[in-house]
Amino acid sequence: MQGQLREIVRNSVKEKLARGEVVASMTVRLVPTLHDTGLPGFDDVAWNGIVAPAGTPRDVLVRLHAEIARAVSNPEFRKRFLERGIEMVASASPEEFSAYVKSEAEDFVKLAREANIRAE
Repeated sequence: MQGQLREIVRNSVKEKLARGEVVASMTVRLVPTLHDTGLPGFDDVAWNGIVAPAGTPRDVLVRLHAEIARAVSNPEFRKRFLERGIEMVASASPEEFSAYVKSEAEDFVKLAREANIRAE
């Protein structure tokens, strides 16, 4: 399917817009990132994560992370997702993922303030 996705992008899209991530994805390299088209720093990607309740023992978090990272690095697992245009990547550690989630939340709070968006 990855080849089909490339063909669709190559042949069907008259004007390729751009992808939102800063780092080029393996799945749709034909479409430039917004960063490459003149919007430096623009980074908008879909992400998912598995979380545990606050207070979960560190050894449990480390074990969960190791098993998830092992699954995500499995070639058959990666292939199945890449066929659907999804590039799976595991964080380097539970702390790295926590920092990423915190950073994303802070970015959205800042954006809401700058745009004067308020909950009703």
